[in-house]
Formats: sequence, structure tokens, C-alpha cells
Amino acid sequence: MSYHFLPAMAEKYKCDLINIRDPWKKYLNDQQLNPKDLLKDDVHLNKYGEFLMAELIKPLFQYKSEYEPDPFGLCTTLLAGKDFKIRKGKMELPFSGNRVDLIYPENTTSAKTEVLLDRQKPSTFQGTYFMTRPYSLNGKAWPWDLPAMIHIDRKTPWVVEEWTCKFTEASAPFEDFGFEISGSVTGFDGLGRASEDFVSKSGRVMIKKGDAEKGGDWHLNRSWKVLKTTLNTGDEVKWKTYSISMDTWKPESAGDEKGISTLFQGVSNGSHRLELIPENKGEMTVQEIRVYRPFWGRK
Repeated sequence: MSYHFLPAMAEKYKCDLINIRDPWKKYLNDQQLNPKDLLKDDVHLNKYGEFLMAELIKPLFQYKSEYEPDPFGLCTTLLAGKDFKIRKGKMELPFSGNRVDLIYPENTTSAKTEVLLDRQKPSTFQGTYFMTRPYSLNGKAWPWDLPAMIHIDRKTPWVVEEWTCKFTEASAPFEDFGFEISGSVTGFDGLGRASEDFVSKSGRVMIKKGDAEKGGDWHLNRSWKVLKTTLNTGDEVKWKTYSISMDTWKPESAGDEKGISTLFQGVSNGSHRLELIPENKGEMTVQEIRVYRPFWGRK
């Protein structure tokens, strides 16, 4: 894991790698400690282990002026007036990557702007769709207090909707149980059992049979074995499918940070053309456009 798998993953995605294992072993040896002395159980760190972990990581979080910034071109910042302009009432920008952010002044009064990616609405690109973690209306935390699935696949495109899994037959130790799936847009989408691979009627929900420890997509048996967590027939768990995309942009529709809007994320990591068409020709206040191009999967 530490000397083959993780270094290979870091090289594949061009990520920095923090070597924890070697200095951790040296610390244990120097202080004449056993591994369990820094753990609160068989896996998780206690407060002393957390302190050591922080001290080993902190030196990596410092500016190193001798290194070239972003040597792999993972993020490119384009400046208004220099790298892009509005011409004939719209802006056109060829780019290579899978995500684009707009940077704009706070309190700007930019007009509503149509967003087109390769002449299509960004929301039509299935790569922009993601799913939330399972949740319930009683606020229990997944997966230990809220047993549910840990993975859901699909064979047909997702749409923006909320999904519900209702357990129709469930009892400990939850090695097998029955359930039904429905979506707020799709409607009733099929009945299934944990002992069988499930593909919903619409094809928007695919769940591999069996519990996580046996390579399946469910996490009920493991939650019961570790914490004796239970659920009852009739209990429900929910999740949402959503798109990180904007078909129209206006400053108040910004994302998590003020002055930054993610137009889309998750499209194919290749060549595209972005078009921004303000409702009122020429009225669009954008300072920068950031284009993200992950190293892996470039086309």
C-alpha cells in the first residue's frame, strides 16, 4: 500500500504523496511505543496519534518557491480583455478540460447569461451528474447509524431527482432483505432483494447483490456486525441525483464561494467550446475564467 499502490496512484493523477509510514515507524521505535499506543481501537487514532499525524503533515503545507507552479497545467486562468472578449453580443472560448469556473466582482449586476457547451446546454452532459450520500429524514448518519447502499450505478442517464429505497422485509443480521425503489421523477422503479443484482425498470438504479464485505453494494450486514445497528420493515433511505452545471448564469446563482460560479464539472476531459450569451448584448461582468484540466484521462 505505502510503497507500491499509493505511489502509483500519485503518479497516475500527478498528486503529491506524503510519506507517513516511515516516520511513523521511526517514532514508535524511538519512543519505544507499540502501534496500539496511538490508537483508540484497532483502526482509528487517539489524541496522541492525531497529534503525531498533524506534525508529520504540517511541513508539507508550505510555499516552495524553487518549484514551478502547476507544472502539469491542471488549472489555467484566463483574464477578461486579454484572453477573452465579448464580440457580437457573445463570448466564445475554445478550451481543453472538464470544468470551468467564472470569477466575477461581488455585487455585480451582470445580465442573465445563456451558457452553451459545444452548442448544447451543459446539463445535457451526463458526466456532470452525481449522487449524494444516502440520508434519512430522521437525520441519522450514513453508513453506520443509517445502513444503506454504498454504491449505485446506472445504465441509462440520470436526471435531477430524489430517490427513495423502502425496505419491504428486513431483519437482523440483514444478510438478505427486500426493498423497493422509486424516484420523484421516475416514479415506482422496481422491487428487489439484496441477494440478487438489482436493475431498476428505468435503468437509473443498479445495485450489486451482497454486503460490502463480500464485494456487494449494501452496508446493512456490516453495520449490524460492527455496531448492531438495525432497521425495520417500512424504513426508508433517500438520495438525490443532481447535475453540477448551469444552463443560465447570473451572479446570484453563484456556488459555494462569493464571486465564483462553477458553470459545469465532469464533462469529458478533452477539447470543447464554451459560449456565453448575455441577455442584454455585451452586459456581462466577468473578471476571470478558470479552466481545470486533470492530468488523468486527457484527450
